[in-house]
Amino acid sequence: MERGGVRERRSTADLSFSLPPFSRDTIYSAPFVGKPAVQAYFAKAAATLGAGTILFVVDGVSPSPDGRAAGVKWHVELDDGTPLPNSRGVSYYDLDGDGRITGGRDFVEPAIKTGSATLGLLAAIVPLVRAAAKAGKGGKAAALAAPESPPPRPSSLTLTPAAAAVWALYAGYVAAVFFSRALPGVPVLETPPDVLAEVFDESLNFFFVNPALHSVGISFLPDPARPPPSEALFNFVNAWSLLFLPAMLADRRSAPLGDKAVWGQWLGVQFLTNVFMPPYLVGWWGGGGEGRGGVRVGRPTLPSSPPSPLQAVRQMTAGDFDDGDCDIQPSSLPPWAPAVGAVAAAVGAACVPWALCARPEFGGLDARADAAVAMLTTNRASFAFALDACLYSVWQAALLRGAPARFRFVPFFGLAAFYFSAAGGVEAGE
Repeated sequence: MERGGVRERRSTADLSFSLPPFSRDTIYSAPFVGKPAVQAYFAKAAATLGAGTILFVVDGVSPSPDGRAAGVKWHVELDDGTPLPNSRGVSYYDLDGDGRITGGRDFVEPAIKTGSATLGLLAAIVPLVRAAAKAGKGGKAAALAAPESPPPRPSSLTLTPAAAAVWALYAGYVAAVFFSRALPGVPVLETPPDVLAEVFDESLNFFFVNPALHSVGISFLPDPARPPPSEALFNFVNAWSLLFLPAMLADRRSAPLGDKAVWGQWLGVQFLTNVFMPPYLVGWWGGGGEGRGGVRVGRPTLPSSPPSPLQAVRQMTAGDFDDGDCDIQPSSLPPWAPAVGAVAAAVGAACVPWALCARPEFGGLDARADAAVAMLTTNRASFAFALDACLYSVWQAALLRGAPARFRFVPFFGLAAFYFSAAGGVEAGE
C-alpha cells in the first residue's frame, strides 16, 4: 500500500500475508478455493518465476467506506526495478471485520491488445446471446427440453460438439490472421500503410464499376491501377459475401434474431468476412433441441468423445435430414434474391478474365502468375482473402443444408444458382 508516497513492494517469496479462502484470477477458468489452493498457487508462481526475482508493486489502494472491501492497482517488476511488460493489473478484495482478506478477484492486463476489434466481435456476438436469452425466457427452450427436465438454467446449458468445433476454428482464424507471424505478411493489426492503400484502391474499384465507367469516359472517382489478380480476388470474395445475404435472411434457423440483426451480421460479413460469419453460423448450430449460440437446452449430455475435425465438417454439412427439407426454402427467399445471384455471378465470372487480361501494363500471363504467387506469400490481406474463400465454401454447404448437392457443394456459383432456382420454382429438396 502507498505510505507517505512510497509504494510498498511484495516479493513472490513473501507468503506471510493473510491468504484468502477464495481467489479468482481471470486468466484461469476456475477459482482457487481454500487456503491450501491459494497457497499452492503462490508457491507455484514463486517456484516458476524464481523467489525474490519479481516484485508486486502496489500503485494505489481504494478502500470502501465501511472497510469491508478494497480495490488495489498494481504492477509487476524485476527486483532491479525494471517493469515487466503487460504486467499491470487491478484486484478487488473482500475483507472481514479484522481487515483480513476473505476473497479476491484479479484482473490482469492482456498480453494481446485487440483494440477496437473487440467491439466488432461483441457486435457480432451480443445479438446471438440476446436471442438465446429470449428463447429461454419465452418457454420455447423448455419445450425442447426433456419432459423431466426443469426450466433451463445457466448451469444446464452445454455447448454442442459442432458449435465448439466452429468456435475453436473461429478462435484459430482470428489468432492466425490478426496476430500470428507464421503466416505470409505481417499481422493484420500491424498492416503497413502501403497494404492499407492497396485495399483502399481496390475498394474504389468495387465490382469493377469504376474501371467500367472510366472506360467510357466517366470519372467520378480515380481509377488506381493495382495488380489484376489482387483486384480479382478482392472482388470475388466481396461478391460471395453479397451472395450470403438472401440466404441469411431466409434461413429459418436464424428467425429468433430478427431481420435487423441479420442485416447487421451480414454488413459485418461484407466488410470483415470471417470475423462475423462463424459467430452468425454457430448461433443456430445443431438443429432440433438446441438454442442459439450452439447451446443445447435441457439436461447436460456430453458426447462419448469429441469429434475429429473431419467429423465436425461432416456434421456441419450433413445436418439432420429427418424431414427431408432444406432449411432455406426457395419460397422464403426475398424476391430480389435472383437479382443478387445474377449480380454476384456476373462479378465472379468477370474476375477470371480480369485477372488474366485486364490492365495490360501489368504484363502477360507469366508476370501475372508471379504477381499472384507474390501477393499470396507476402501480403497478409491477400492471404486472408484466399483463406476466406476456402472457408466460404464450407459455410455455403452449412447454410444450404438439405439442398441438392449441385447448390451446396459447388462453391459460389452453386449459391447463385440456388437463387435462380427460386425464380424458376425448383424445389430445394428435389
